[in-house]
Amino acid sequence: MNILIISPYLPLPLGGHGGSVYLYEMLKRLCTRHAVTLISFADRREMAMAKDLSPLALTTHIVPRRRGPSRSPGDALFLVVSRMLQMARSVLSWEPYYVSKFRSRRMSRLIRSVTSAVQFDVVQIEYAQMGTYRKEVRSGKTIIHEIDVVFRTMLRYHREARSPLKRVAFFLEMCRWKRYEPAMAGRFDGVSTLTQPDRLMLQRMTGIRTIEVLPPGVETVPAPGPLPAREPGTLLFVGNLAQLPNADAALWLCTEIFPRIAAEIPGAGLSIIGRGASPALRAAATDPRIRILNFVDDQIGRALCRERV
Repeated sequence: MNILIISPYLPLPLGGHGGSVYLYEMLKRLCTRHAVTLISFADRREMAMAKDLSPLALTTHIVPRRRGPSRSPGDALFLVVSRMLQMARSVLSWEPYYVSKFRSRRMSRLIRSVTSAVQFDVVQIEYAQMGTYRKEVRSGKTIIHEIDVVFRTMLRYHREARSPLKRVAFFLEMCRWKRYEPAMAGRFDGVSTLTQPDRLMLQRMTGIRTIEVLPPGVETVPAPGPLPAREPGTLLFVGNLAQLPNADAALWLCTEIFPRIAAEIPGAGLSIIGRGASPALRAAATDPRIRILNFVDDQIGRALCRERV
C-alpha cells in the first residue's frame, strides 16, 4: 500500500518522549512492507536529529517549527508574538489551544500538494491536534490516530489543579476539547487509539463503535552481556519531564515520597531521567541524593549518563 503519515513531531528513536519513539518504531515496520511518506513538523532539536531517519526507506517532508527558548532576540520575540496570536485564535474561535498552536499555512499547502500529486491508499494523521488537517487531504482513506484522547487529559488536569486560576483554565480547555474532539473524529474514515480506556472514552464521546486499538509494540533484543553491579538503595524515575503528568509525578516524588524513604533508609538515592525538567523540579531537588539527568545512553543494558541538567 501507499501510506502517508502526518505527525506533529518528527518520529525519532531518541526523540525524548514516548510518542516520538512509538511512531519511529511504527514507521520502521511499515517501511519494510509498504511505500511510506512522512509529513511532519520539526523543531531545531528534531531537525538536528533528522539523520536518524535515514536508515528507513521513507520519503520525508519536514515543516520547520519554532519552539522553546532561543538565544536570538528576534526568534524569541517571534515566538512570543506567535503564542499570543495562537492563544487569541483559540479564545475567539473556541478551539483547543494546541489545535491553534499547530495550525500552519505551510503545512496545509504541503498536505494538499503531496496528496494531489500522489494517490495514497491510506492517510494516517497522528494526534488529535493535527486532525484539523483532514480537510487538506486530496487522496486516500483517512485515519485519525489518537495517541492521546486529550479530553481525558484535560479532565484530569482540571481535577488535580491546585490553584483556582489553573482550574478555570483547564476547565475551559476541557470544554473546547469536548466540542472539538468528537466533531473532528467524525470526519475521518477510521479512528484508532493506543489503549482500551481511550477507545471506550472516545466511543462514549463520539458514538463511533468501530474504533480500533493499536497498542505500542516492544522490540525484543538479544540478552544483554554482563551488567555492572546495581547501586543499592537507588530509585529510578524515567519519563518525558516536559509532559505535565510526568513533571507532576517527579515533583511529588522529590517533595513527598523520597524524603520519607530517605528518613528510613539514609543511603537511598533517586535518579530522575528525562528531558525538559522544569525550574520547579530542579528547585525541589535540593537533596544531594537526588540526581536529575537528561538523556542517557543504553548500550546492551548499561545506562551511562551523558550530561547533568
